[in-house]
Amino acid sequence: MLGALVLALLTAEPPQCTGKLVPPNGYRQKTVLMPKGGAEALEAAKLEARRQLRENLCTGSDCEGLDQRIIDWVLTEQGDKACATVVIEETDFKAWQNELTAAKVDDQFRVVLRELFPQPAADAGVEVKGKKPKGKKEPELKVAVVVGNVKDDGALGSQRALWIARKMEHALSEAGITQVTPPDGWTGRGVPPNASSALIGDVLTREEKGRPHVDITWTAIFPDGRSKASPYISMLASVAPKGPQPVDKLAVTDMVSVEIEDQASHHGAMCNGQRTQLFVSSKEDRCLLVFDVWGDPGAEKGLLIFPNEARTDCTVRMGEKLKAAGDEGFAVMLDPKFETERFIVVAAPSRAELPMALKKLWGTCALSPAQIAVLKDKSLGVDRAEQSFRVLPAKNPNCGDVPMPDPAMFKQAEQDLKRLAVCKAKENP
Repeated sequence: MLGALVLALLTAEPPQCTGKLVPPNGYRQKTVLMPKGGAEALEAAKLEARRQLRENLCTGSDCEGLDQRIIDWVLTEQGDKACATVVIEETDFKAWQNELTAAKVDDQFRVVLRELFPQPAADAGVEVKGKKPKGKKEPELKVAVVVGNVKDDGALGSQRALWIARKMEHALSEAGITQVTPPDGWTGRGVPPNASSALIGDVLTREEKGRPHVDITWTAIFPDGRSKASPYISMLASVAPKGPQPVDKLAVTDMVSVEIEDQASHHGAMCNGQRTQLFVSSKEDRCLLVFDVWGDPGAEKGLLIFPNEARTDCTVRMGEKLKAAGDEGFAVMLDPKFETERFIVVAAPSRAELPMALKKLWGTCALSPAQIAVLKDKSLGVDRAEQSFRVLPAKNPNCGDVPMPDPAMFKQAEQDLKRLAVCKAKENP
């Protein structure tokens, strides 16, 4: 790489300070012109060009190693001007960014843990099993943390979310903070009984100077309802595995909650073919409609799954934990075209207070595009809850405990959906 650049410099035409300076293809460059003044003016122009290029490419104080990659391209005098052009090869710049970011990521995780758990041994925790120190009646208390679900660009779970969760687990181990395995079936909501805190992650992709970055915020939640958010971790997106397709976030209220059994075992994602259960509950008595929506945005498909033929009454009482998919639950299926599935719940004090387009729907039926649009309408005007998650392919190493589903399962489901009647208003029996 450097040899090719030197060869290009040696064989190039004499540089010109006048006119438009065209940088080499595949390089970033900065040119500075100063009044002519011999070697000192050339040196000053070069240093200024280097400073400006460095500041253009690097924000903050983490610019170590960048100067060594910047190369002097043009240093000459023309007329009354001293001219300096410096360059850095694009691939070399990206390599520097990745190396710097990767080296700093682990440090950022350590900072987050120091912020969230400044005094681990003194924090209220759970009893550590084993022998108690002599002369002490009180059980030893210690922080016991579980890494829960990670939301990635609008929906729970993804291959990148799993990588981020593993990073946090590694940081906890390095910090000497006890980690616990949650009980089977834990949905990821709240703090499991064997832990003193649960860590929940939120990931957002953004652009900065034309390059995608990933920002991660961790929130520690505690059994007494307290929560504490961390400073965000920022890294180049290229350091982590490829991110998922983003999902638009729906406006929701806190009246209704939606949980999926055993979702936290893959930090929010589910495996293709995995059997699970959908739980819906409400803080007050409510008429609930539960919908299953999947597919590429703009061409989504969906079902009304509750109320259904087995239970036609939409009313869910305060404190009830509704099994919205029936007693046997359901098997997760991966749409080959889009990896996200979402359950949307619409609720009102009574059926009459539901939106006009939805108030007379009941029984398992297929949603029309217009009805899906109503579900996602920001001005819906009633309580709404959502649980969106990504489906990992069965061949994913994290899904080794899930039996390989029949490849024809999704096609059969698609055919079954086509045979279903489109949802239409009808009187509740």
